Amino acid sequence: MILHIKYMVSLRCKMLVKSELEKLGLSCLPVELGSAEIRENISKEQLEQFRKALNKAGLELLDGKKTYSWSESKASLSKWFTMQMKFQM
Repeated sequence: MILHIKYMVSLRCKMLVKSELEKLGLSCLPVELGSAEIRENISKEQLEQFRKALNKAGLELLDGKKTYSWSESKASLSKWFTMQMKFQM
């Protein structure tokens, strides 16, 4: 299952997301900017706890295809800008 997360733009965000998922007893596959994939199905209670933890950190769990497309685009742009900055140095 893939969870899409808004405002996830740094390594710190990725570490926070992974940590919060592990606190809920969920195994996550590699966490990317804007998304995290988990092996198990997530219960409604776990999802709500995860949503609250993200909100406390200034992140937002996204629902629906439209928000997914925006999150995916934003993550791609962020990766592109990071690569551009590396080449300019």
